[in-house]
Amino acid sequence: MDVDNTREALGYWHLPDGDEEIAGTLTWGNGRLPVLETVGSFHESFDPVAPYQADSILGVTNDGKKVTLIRARRTSSGLRSLDVQVPHEKWVGQALLVGAHIATAEEARHSHLDLELDVLADLLPSGLDGDITSEGQREWSWTKPATFHIECGAMDVEFEAVPHGGYASPGSHELRFWAIPRIRIAWDERVSLETVLVDAIYPMTDFCSLFADRAAKIERSVVYTSAPPPESRFDQSGVEFITNPSRRSEGDEESQGSAVLCRFDDEGLDVDDAVTKWIALWGNTDARTLIDRYF
Repeated sequence: MDVDNTREALGYWHLPDGDEEIAGTLTWGNGRLPVLETVGSFHESFDPVAPYQADSILGVTNDGKKVTLIRARRTSSGLRSLDVQVPHEKWVGQALLVGAHIATAEEARHSHLDLELDVLADLLPSGLDGDITSEGQREWSWTKPATFHIECGAMDVEFEAVPHGGYASPGSHELRFWAIPRIRIAWDERVSLETVLVDAIYPMTDFCSLFADRAAKIERSVVYTSAPPPESRFDQSGVEFITNPSRRSEGDEESQGSAVLCRFDDEGLDVDDAVTKWIALWGNTDARTLIDRYF
């Protein structure tokens, strides 16, 4: 059964060139595009049928966190009766930055990306092993699996697993260990968020979806302006970058089955060759249309 990792934040929102803030609720996660529902309108002359778009919408949540909704379109609007008739709007963004404000998507430049997908646990060896010993105690061992490193022009791609440990739940005394598989991507020079999406997140999630035989969901993606420490997962210099990797409409969560076609460590699979050929294929518009139809 899929775990619902949907998150919600209340806050106040405004356009980069606007002074007026309006209240609203932001919802994201669980493989969906980020959605902002506002009480009020960003435009003085409220028109419920006008097709508004915004390169970015800036917000501060109730817990003081900065967020940026990127390339948002207004999908619905209307008037709600409170003490008076108040406009309400629904905006769907292409992506979301948690932890930073940017005026335009082209303004941000990043050199590294950490990408964690739910299907990677099926595709990559974890290197983790545990055995029950006397009195129910468990002993853990971890052997770092081989890291797949691929050079794709100006972009370096690594598939790796990183060990982590912690308690099973708050207040629990049961210490557990796990391995987090991830894709780490580095560019020769800093690139825009659009490049991060089109050259890295979209093709990598489709590539992994193909091998897992089901549409991949992003568990976590973080962009960095400089190289993060090798074993870091939650580095302070990184900004969480949320999007729907399948580019489908908000709310569409069809999958394509669950049979794993091939693991990356299976004998005979040349990961280097497969990734570089996939990147080249994904750049073909006709091929990408077929990929979108499949996923």
